[in-house]
Amino acid sequence: VSTDRTDLPLGERWSPPAAMAPPPFPSATDAAAYLVEWDGLSSARLLVRLQNQGLRCRITTRGFTVLTSEGERAFGPGVLLIPAQQSGVEQEATRDLVMDAARSANAKVYAAATALTLEGPDLGTGSALALEPPAVALLTGSGASSTRTGETWEFLTATLGVPVSLLDLTRLEHSDLDRYGVIVFAGGSAQDSALVGLGKWIEDGGRLVALGSAVDDVTNAELIQLTPRPFNLDSLTADVRWSDRSVARAAHFVGGAILLTELDPTHPLAYGIGDALPTFRSSSDFYDALPGDAVGRYSEFPVLAGYVSNPRRLTIPGSVAVAASRKGRGAVIVILDEPVFRGFWLGSARLLANAVFLGGSF
Repeated sequence: VSTDRTDLPLGERWSPPAAMAPPPFPSATDAAAYLVEWDGLSSARLLVRLQNQGLRCRITTRGFTVLTSEGERAFGPGVLLIPAQQSGVEQEATRDLVMDAARSANAKVYAAATALTLEGPDLGTGSALALEPPAVALLTGSGASSTRTGETWEFLTATLGVPVSLLDLTRLEHSDLDRYGVIVFAGGSAQDSALVGLGKWIEDGGRLVALGSAVDDVTNAELIQLTPRPFNLDSLTADVRWSDRSVARAAHFVGGAILLTELDPTHPLAYGIGDALPTFRSSSDFYDALPGDAVGRYSEFPVLAGYVSNPRRLTIPGSVAVAASRKGRGAVIVILDEPVFRGFWLGSARLLANAVFLGGSF
């Protein structure tokens, strides 16, 4: 719209009437809430810092549109919501804590003018679930993979800033598990009875997160129900000469491949990731999950890079890559790949971050 008017005195410019101008947005101290789009990394670091300061935080589970400090904005499900009014904290102090934490975590913050949305559920409704600070333990010792455990410990402590306790896998029955809300088994080969004691802890509200090769042990301990997809390695190598048989069998193992995982983007474990993700696989068994438990499945053409034998490829499409199962008041979450492989696979590391922080939200 032109602001030039020929009927105005020289040097004056036309301005719209006050009724046409947008209402002034309240200052940050007058905001109803602060919003951060969840991405599993910077948002998780922000969450840790805010919870360490004693601030209450929530995660939204449905999309909404709201007036923010940058104008009207639509958000999908999975937004970190920090109420501006916190018990025992001045509103200006809350703003300062949020902004300082955002700068430290390299996260972008939007200030919401009001808890009333333009579309979708209002910010004060039950669609925004409270997030409790996770008390995390990592299984280690005999039966746990030192490599997988080390890279997982580094990601949780150094990258996200989460304090992590180390639990000896062989002494779980003598440990006070009630101190922990989340236990991570990053990989290995546990004794058959080592995980049995976790059943009651999960029923009472604990959350077990199993990664990669640890999924076999969790399944064998009947903590989650997964059905192996048939693969008869003996029949494939029966006609091979005995001297060549070990090499022939090895050709059907998955030693390292990048697979395409398709996710349910509405599930909390997929918040900030989207509907597809490359993941790193170094185990050969593929499973089906119970209806409703699968959060991610391998795509129809799953192999993006790496070697997988043709017979093995036929067992992959549609098999489960990420599953989450409720068990009593707790949950078991399994990620069949290596989400933090060698400490640099940060794309799929978001799955682990979501399991730790958002795994109680489904």
